[in-house]
Amino acid sequence: MRDLVIIFPILFLTFLESCSVEQREFLKGNKYFKQLSGDMIPSINKGDIVFCKKLAKYQIISRFEIVVYENAQGTIVLKRVLGIPGDLISCTNGIMWINGRQLNDRFDISASNTKSSSIEYSGNPFSGISLSLLLSSNEYYTIGDNRLSSYDSRSYGPVRRDKIVYLAQSIFSNENYIELR
Repeated sequence: MRDLVIIFPILFLTFLESCSVEQREFLKGNKYFKQLSGDMIPSINKGDIVFCKKLAKYQIISRFEIVVYENAQGTIVLKRVLGIPGDLISCTNGIMWINGRQLNDRFDISASNTKSSSIEYSGNPFSGISLSLLLSSNEYYTIGDNRLSSYDSRSYGPVRRDKIVYLAQSIFSNENYIELR
């Protein structure tokens, strides 16, 4: 593992040297992050490398995009945006609602396959939580795709826009390359 940690930056620098001017311009100001937790499984697995684009100051962030920010504990995290400014986020017994409509997103691996289209959090520590939160003009509600074990806005609340620095663009996993945009 240690050898991989040493070799990867060397391989990345070699890759940069082989890039065209346009490719280098794209990479300028951007970063790559290694996913260290299972919070975003199955979209991003533990150990995957995520290339991210630095956000412009007034760039719009859309619902379901994956963003990078520093959480309240000072840890850099990758999470999916569920709530955008002006949204009313509600959670009752693990079922998420956005602006009065039940959330039914394809990223949640804990979604039940019952006749109901609700997202159920069986065994989830958040299943007993009820909340209602109106996001201000500079707040986002983020959550991990692995709802059962993600430490996210359900724990520490909304994320201010100025804390969100990068937007995920592509993922290099052990299995393949995934373009997000």
